[in-house]
Amino acid sequence: MTSYVTAYASPARASRVRTAVHPLTSLSRVTALKQRPVSVVVNPAVDHVGVTYATGFDVWTPKGSPTYRTDQSSDVVLTMLDHSFLENGSAHEWNGQSIPMALRERDLQWALEVGDEWTSAVLMSKPRLVPVRVPLDGGVARSWKPVDAHMLLASERFFLPERFSADLVWSEYLEGAGCGAIADDRRIAVAMRQGRFLVFDGNRATPDQKGVKLVDAPLGFAAYDLAIVESGYALLSVGSPMPADAPALTPLGSALAIAARRVELSPTPAPRWRTVVHHLDPRGHEIAQAEIPFEVLQPPIDAGAGRVFALGNGVAAFDGGRLLYAQPSPLPMLGTAFEDGSLALAIGPELRILTRDGAVQQTFTTAEREAITTPPAIGSDGSVWVGTEKALYVAR
Repeated sequence: MTSYVTAYASPARASRVRTAVHPLTSLSRVTALKQRPVSVVVNPAVDHVGVTYATGFDVWTPKGSPTYRTDQSSDVVLTMLDHSFLENGSAHEWNGQSIPMALRERDLQWALEVGDEWTSAVLMSKPRLVPVRVPLDGGVARSWKPVDAHMLLASERFFLPERFSADLVWSEYLEGAGCGAIADDRRIAVAMRQGRFLVFDGNRATPDQKGVKLVDAPLGFAAYDLAIVESGYALLSVGSPMPADAPALTPLGSALAIAARRVELSPTPAPRWRTVVHHLDPRGHEIAQAEIPFEVLQPPIDAGAGRVFALGNGVAAFDGGRLLYAQPSPLPMLGTAFEDGSLALAIGPELRILTRDGAVQQTFTTAEREAITTPPAIGSDGSVWVGTEKALYVAR
């Protein structure tokens, strides 16, 4: 992958883009936005940009011309392709016209990997009530049945060249909530809330069209996010609580905290927490862990060669699973790594470009010094896109 196509840079949720860093000239305002954006997503050709909100999403051209807009969706996850986009599990042309897919789930996505002729997905369905018909004295009545959260893992193939239909290769249903990621080789990793870590071979199916397990290991903790990294896997769990006199989160920090722990399906932010970062080897065995003194609000960032960053209400760096440093911040930090491990970092109204070792190379500020609310989106041309409560910006 050469560009940022999902909410956190890659289906591996490792927040790293296979794009080289180069000096940027300026941060320019592209277009006004209707409300605080949750994410900005760029397609590989960098000729369409998606912006999601708490409800709804917009699709724009790089010059700020809208191609499709809606306020009818919530919990939106956009994946931008070369010639179309995916809204959760549904495919669309740039004007919103639907494209058939075998996979029809439309619930929360943790990861979606899309190739020229193959799609792999990890989706989590919320607990919900579904209508049922029950007998009632010579007739039927309508009632409601609770359905618990579940995970759906799936792989499907498109029929080329038209991509107007697709064939479901295999799927796996897992009861309970969890989080997941997909590696470049289509390994699908899932951490379940009840303490189970699974890795499937996304390329192979059993005779009954179920997934082929590579790892099935117990976890001694409940993960709320994970990333697939070069050394194996990096997982996040809630550590010890913050002191009672810890400063309250900013409104943006509270919104990010709810989104970060969405696997818990809570509509309100939890009390402030320290985060434990767990490092697992390729077999799913924990090889290191460390508690850091702030909330991590996005998946761990794979900076390559064993370096992993954790960002949220602070920044921490690991090398080979060993904690190098951890520094809290009064403002939330959101970041995306370039191919060499350099970081595009959003903090308050600033977009900073940092080296892999943390040195600031460039700093840009939004026009009205309004805070950036989205992780930086890196295009295949090296451009960096961010959103604020007022506007969509691009640094070139």
